[in-house]
Amino acid sequence: MISLALAWPLSKVLQEARSGAPTALYMNSLFLGSMAGTAGMGVIASLYGFRAVIMTAAWSQQAQSCF
Repeated sequence: MISLALAWPLSKVLQEARSGAPTALYMNSLFLGSMAGTAGMGVIASLYGFRAVIMTAAWSQQAQSCF
């Protein structure tokens, strides 16, 4: 989420002529990221169990809070 928050103003500056393109890019990235995250957690759960999913999510949140 941090990278999307930083990319939003930059995309607005770079694409002033096409005002809908940054919004479409932002929303599509958000949806694709959600799909990839959900599928990734499903694969981790299938391979390693649901405890690994919780540990991966906790690690990811901890790593994100450092930045």
